[in-house]
Amino acid sequence: MGNCMVVEEKVVKVMGPDGKILEYTSPTTVQQVLSDSPGQLVCDYPSLLQQQQKFLPEVKLVGGRLYYLVPLLPSTPTSAPQLVVKKQKVRFAVPEGGEYEGRTKNDKVAVKSGGVVRIKLVITMQKLEELLKKD
Repeated sequence: MGNCMVVEEKVVKVMGPDGKILEYTSPTTVQQVLSDSPGQLVCDYPSLLQQQQKFLPEVKLVGGRLYYLVPLLPSTPTSAPQLVVKKQKVRFAVPEGGEYEGRTKNDKVAVKSGGVVRIKLVITMQKLEELLKKD
């Protein structure tokens, strides 16, 4: 009985945006990884936390470490990915600041999508009873 020692090269692991782990033999460069995954950038965990500072193509990736593939936005291929926020246009049934019977300029009207309008009213119990009796 003797001692056994296995010499095994550490592989470079790269996690894709879908969560799959790609393995490359060490040493490998960022350019080799990106040739298999165009439209993405390679970064490690600390860079991922610091707004995805990408690695240059000639950087050698260290075996035994995990790197991440992050998709680039189509409009900014050379910059780091950023969150995209869609702005929704809000329309009111009555022009903002407009007055009509029972409404003053200080009343708030919020319009929800789907054509539903929610209005907050403050009325007395007497008025509420009158409104409920009419229906």
